[in-house]
Amino acid sequence: MFWKISRKVLNCGKPSISTLVNGSEVISSSSEKAKLFAANFAANSTLDDHCHPLPDVPQLTDCLLSKFSVTSKEIGKLVRKLYSTKATGPDEIPVVVLKHISPELSPILAKLFNCCLTEKCFPDIWKLSSVCPVFKNAGLRSATPQYRPISLLSVISKLFEAVMNRRILGHLTKNNLLSDSQYGFRSARSTADALTVITHRVSQALHDNLHARAVALDISKAFDKVWHKGILLKLASYGISGNVLGVIESVLSDRSLKVVINGQTSEAHKINAGVPQGSLLGPTLFLIFINDLPSEIVSSVNMYADDTNCLRADI
Repeated sequence: MFWKISRKVLNCGKPSISTLVNGSEVISSSSEKAKLFAANFAANSTLDDHCHPLPDVPQLTDCLLSKFSVTSKEIGKLVRKLYSTKATGPDEIPVVVLKHISPELSPILAKLFNCCLTEKCFPDIWKLSSVCPVFKNAGLRSATPQYRPISLLSVISKLFEAVMNRRILGHLTKNNLLSDSQYGFRSARSTADALTVITHRVSQALHDNLHARAVALDISKAFDKVWHKGILLKLASYGISGNVLGVIESVLSDRSLKVVINGQTSEAHKINAGVPQGSLLGPTLFLIFINDLPSEIVSSVNMYADDTNCLRADI
């Protein structure tokens, strides 16, 4: 306990982000650091898609997910599963407040979410993320590219996303639309499963006196560079339509971020690409966006989100 208190006292007053170097400029104030990080993170999630034509994407199913309704009982269960220690988002509504008033709040939230589905609207306040830069434990601490953004979103928006995510994943699973090569963000699948499959295929190749060749791919800023028009087109091909597609389009449009460092907040920056970092719906949208990758590769493919392994065994 003594050393725990000592570390807190000694670290008190130390900046959470060290002095940054931007070209010939040295930045030490928290407000200027927040401004620099906000500009860099926003640039990573911005695409110039002007005049870029949409590809031809075939319709993969006749089963449609166009609408659904939300019940107060469903919201109550989700609220009870929330962790009280979760950080608050830009709306500054703590989880503990939601948990204490869950019986009274759940019917109101259910009515609000159903209204959002009917109006195909995702409120603007839910599209703003408070971003905290976190060092990657590699490279120089003075270099902004060595920090990754951790986004804090509204807890209420996450409840709505959880409801939508459950319906969308159920639709994809029921109609067997997700690639069997994908092991990321899926129930009952893990990195261990992906490694087991690769190990088995290599062992089988060696047993058959074949040469096994593998290439490991890691797409740079994969989640940040998702093309919104492209993901909406693919969602439609997977049977996501009507009000549900309209809400997702609203989720992706007019998003913005701000960076918070030591209580200093940058201006909000608009972004037009990427899936919402820190959201519950973002990983599922990314899986759909990258789902057709194995069909374009001749070799055997295993994926964990954007991490892809291509394996080929021959004489």
